[in-house]
Amino acid sequence: MARHYTTRTLIPPDPQRALDLFSEGCESGLIESCSKGLMLGVESEGIEPDSLRLLAGRACLQQHADGCNTLGVMRHRGVGGELDRDGAMLAFGDACQYGSSAGCENMNSEDKP
Repeated sequence: MARHYTTRTLIPPDPQRALDLFSEGCESGLIESCSKGLMLGVESEGIEPDSLRLLAGRACLQQHADGCNTLGVMRHRGVGGELDRDGAMLAFGDACQYGSSAGCENMNSEDKP
């Protein structure tokens, strides 16, 4: 159903609704939903930042490396919620542990994203 909201098949496109559906799938353990939702959220206009941050958090709980890195960036910049530099470092550490080279770079960089 989420793909229908992104591809304009059968129903009008609604990126926010698609993100919400991908987020539900991600929370249920469907890693592909985490990936597709994160890509949609980063590439689409009109997505609520707090929804994307919530999805990134859910993805990170599923050990999704890119989800953890995205969560770290959002926490570090205060996008979609409060600024949380300590939380950002934890998310970057998780991203690095799960195989994200960007997470490792962000964790070790003096110029955080």
